[in-house]
Amino acid sequence: DKAYYEKLNERFKGYDAVLFEMIGGERLATKTAEPAGQKAKKKQDLSALHSIYDMVAKFLKLTGQMENVDYTAKNFVHADLTYDEFAKMRKERGESLLGFAFKAGKDAPEPAKQPDPAKLLSAMISGKSNLVKLEIVQTLGQGDDQIAASSGQSVIISDRNQRCIEVMNREIAAGKKKLGVFYGAAHFPDMEKRLEEQGFKQTKQEWFT
Repeated sequence: DKAYYEKLNERFKGYDAVLFEMIGGERLATKTAEPAGQKAKKKQDLSALHSIYDMVAKFLKLTGQMENVDYTAKNFVHADLTYDEFAKMRKERGESLLGFAFKAGKDAPEPAKQPDPAKLLSAMISGKSNLVKLEIVQTLGQGDDQIAASSGQSVIISDRNQRCIEVMNREIAAGKKKLGVFYGAAHFPDMEKRLEEQGFKQTKQEWFT
């Protein structure tokens, strides 16, 4: 929902630095255009995912993160791999986005709860997005946990998390005190372990509804 992103944008203003995930996002803060060849290659690699994402968001009357989060804010710091690094590391590991998704589903400790087919079909025919959301919310809610549980050493999770921690340490060394990490939920079990290994401890937890 758009209001969710608006609330986040306000929250982000209170941080010395917000470390954000986005493969190739290092150009956002400087508003530097991507080389044409790289842009075409990225579009080819991710176009199917973007198409599905846009289609689902439109049907559910939701809005996109890219359109609503201000990545050009002065305190936003890119804390992810560049696109070239990501492509090179995936090739070295023999890892693909589709293959990773299949592995996560296959290795998950327990299958995600599936929506009731009859109720889901009825909700879709009705055209009422909230009914569809209610049917798929548990399946989607378990998705990040499944990926995190079976990710192991991977470019998509662990290698990107390692980069984020490296950037975090750099920002702390530069004197930043209040830092935010704006990453997807599937990254956090591994990231939490890395932070604890550095001596950090959790003191509280909040949830945005």
